[in-house]
Amino acid sequence: MSRTSVRQAIEALEVQALVEVRRGGGTCLLRDRLDAEPLEAMIDRRRRLPDVHAALADMRDAVRRGELAVAEDERFHSED
Repeated sequence: MSRTSVRQAIEALEVQALVEVRRGGGTCLLRDRLDAEPLEAMIDRRRRLPDVHAALADMRDAVRRGELAVAEDERFHSED
């Protein structure tokens, strides 16, 4: 394994806040696993994406008709 590969891997871990790089002091482990919540949130957002697109299209249509599109806006921003 090359030094470049190791550096890139350490940088990736540092970006994820799993390690802290200390110049002259080495690399210290901050956490030993990733949190599952961000992944679950991403899956939930992806599941909701078709509903969000439909609400956005309905909102645009309502605005084109000269309506305020309040109900469509609420649907767009809902967490359901």
